Amino acid sequence: MKKITFGALAASAALGVTMSLIPAGVATAAPTTNPQACRVMSGYTTVIGEATPVCGLVWTTSGSANVRLPADKPEMVYGVILRESFGSDPKYVVTREGVRIPLQAKEAAKWRYQPSAKIAQTIVRAQVLKPNLPSKEAVKTVPYVFISDDALVDSFTGQSFTGRFATNNKSKQVWAKINWSPKGKVGDNLTGAIANWDINIQDGKTCREAVNKQYTNDMKKTIGGKNVKLAWVPTTYVGGQSYFTLTTQSGTKFVRNAPSLQKLVNSTWDPFKDGKWNFKASNSPSSFNRFNVVDISPRTSTQKCKL
Repeated sequence: MKKITFGALAASAALGVTMSLIPAGVATAAPTTNPQACRVMSGYTTVIGEATPVCGLVWTTSGSANVRLPADKPEMVYGVILRESFGSDPKYVVTREGVRIPLQAKEAAKWRYQPSAKIAQTIVRAQVLKPNLPSKEAVKTVPYVFISDDALVDSFTGQSFTGRFATNNKSKQVWAKINWSPKGKVGDNLTGAIANWDINIQDGKTCREAVNKQYTNDMKKTIGGKNVKLAWVPTTYVGGQSYFTLTTQSGTKFVRNAPSLQKLVNSTWDPFKDGKWNFKASNSPSSFNRFNVVDISPRTSTQKCKL
C-alpha cells in the first residue's frame, strides 16, 4: 500500500506507528491545510467527496484534549454530525460543548448517503448563519479531520495486557497475557497474541499454565487460538455509546465503554490510567464472558516454563 506522510512527522517512526492511507475511499487530492489535530497524522481519506486528513494516533498529554481543534468563533465552529437515531438523516452539528446547531437542508443532503461509521469518525468545520439568534443554522460543513478506527488503540502498540478470562461470578478464571504488536497500521485495528495460549510462561516467580490446557472446551469455543484484535467503535447516533472491542480468534467480542468523539475533543482520555480494563463478552459461546485486565505494561520477552 502506498504510504503518504507529513514531512514534519518523521519522529513518528519512533512511536512504532506505520502511517499509510486507510484502504477505503482514498482521496487523490490533499486539502490546502494540514491540521495537526493528532499526535500522528496519516494520509488522507475521502469524506463527502473531499480529501480529509486522517488522525492516526491521538494525543495523550495530560491537561489537553486528545484531538486538538482551533478555537470556535460565533460564525465558525468545530463539531460532529450525528444522527438523532439509527438510520435517520442527520439534522444537527453537535459542537464540542454539546450544543446542537440545525443543519440547513442542503447540508443534511450532503451527508445523507455517508456510512454512519464514517460520519461518526469525522470532525467538521461548520459555518453558522445568524449565530446569535435562535434561528441559527449551519449553512456549510467541511470535513476537518477523520479519526481512524485505531487512533486510540494504537496507544497500546508494544504493550501487554495481563489479566484473566473469567465467568460472571469468577468461580472459573484463566490467567492470560496478551502481547500487542509493536507496530500499528492505520485502518487495521491493533493486533496481538495471547503469549500463553499453548505454552506455559514465566510470570515473575510463577509459572502460568497454557490457556488451552484449562477448561479446554470453553477456551476452544470462546478464544479459539492465540490471535486477538483491539478496536475502537464510535457511537453512530446522538446518545449512543462508544466502545472498545477485543475480538478473539473464534470471533467472541469482549466489550467495554470507550470515549466518544465529543469527549476526545474536550478532555484527555488516558489509556494507561489505573492499568485496569474490564471487558464483558457480548456473544460468548461459553460461561467465560469476562476478560479483566489487571496490568498494562511494556511487553517483555516470553520465557517458557514447566509446571
